Amino acid sequence: MHQTVHPLSFGMGSIIKKPRVINGLIKAREILNMTVLMDHDVLDGAPMVRFINDLTRDIENGSELV
Repeated sequence: MHQTVHPLSFGMGSIIKKPRVINGLIKAREILNMTVLMDHDVLDGAPMVRFINDLTRDIENGSELV
């Protein structure tokens, strides 16, 4: 078991191309591998899942890029 003093930790991997189904067609897409560690004593699971879903959507759409 991994223990940390941080309630939330991110590990970012490299971006690689993998096949994904987009609108019923298989296309090569760039995929970012990311690991998220969270302390369930500090963070509740349901809000954390919503955070991860929002983060994933924002990364995929480039929402915060200017």
